[in-house]
Amino acid sequence: MAKIKQVIKSMTESFSEFVLRKDQAIEVHELQHDYTIEQAKIKSYEVRRHMI
Repeated sequence: MAKIKQVIKSMTESFSEFVLRKDQAIEVHELQHDYTIEQAKIKSYEVRRHMI
């Protein structure tokens, strides 16, 4: 019985760790996305400035 509880416990831990990592990956992706948008804004601003 203790063996089964141990297996369930380790499965639960690894699953929550997986979920945590997935959330972190999404956060990192969103940060990269925001950064890319900012870079695009800066580039378009510089292009406009050169045209004037």
